[in-house]
Amino acid sequence: MNQIKINNFDFIVNNSVFEKVCEILENTGIIYSAWENHELSNDPTDETIIYLEEYDVLKLSVALNKIVQVIQSNIEPKQQSVKLYAYKFNEKSDRLLSELTQSRVYKLWEQAEKDVSKISEQDIDWLTEQINQNAYFKNGSVPFQGWAFDFAPVCKTFWVKTDIDSQIHEVVAPSEEACRRYVNNHLLDEDHFIIEIR
Repeated sequence: MNQIKINNFDFIVNNSVFEKVCEILENTGIIYSAWENHELSNDPTDETIIYLEEYDVLKLSVALNKIVQVIQSNIEPKQQSVKLYAYKFNEKSDRLLSELTQSRVYKLWEQAEKDVSKISEQDIDWLTEQINQNAYFKNGSVPFQGWAFDFAPVCKTFWVKTDIDSQIHEVVAPSEEACRRYVNNHLLDEDHFIIEIR
């Protein structure tokens, strides 16, 4: 990580962003010099000081706006928890939701509500198959013992066009990567086009 000081502005960025910052300054026509400050030996970040030699205020304003945009685009978004629902769709089922807590689908349902990105690839693939192969729902829900576990808020819908049959197939999956693995396993076509529709 680098701590960049540009006049009175401080930024803490990784090496790739630092290179983009220098590129922005150059493209904006700002002449600068940069050197590393090793005085803070106990600091886990390297301090890189950028000294602006020649610039005008308007160009500096444009450059700083672009730098802020680059930094914001490289910040990992914090995963927000979502509210998922389960409901009984088969009135003949006498199972209570509390009786299903040890099932695989229930555990994944709880985990997806907290952070779907933490679910393993194997479980994501299993979930994608359950969502798309069940006979009851095509909207992101998984049936189990008369209950529907709704994963739609953490899923996306994709249209997939394959070269085998030239048909458009709709696939619901948590990610494009999961969709692609599902297509490779079930549609048996490595040459396909995927587009996210919602």
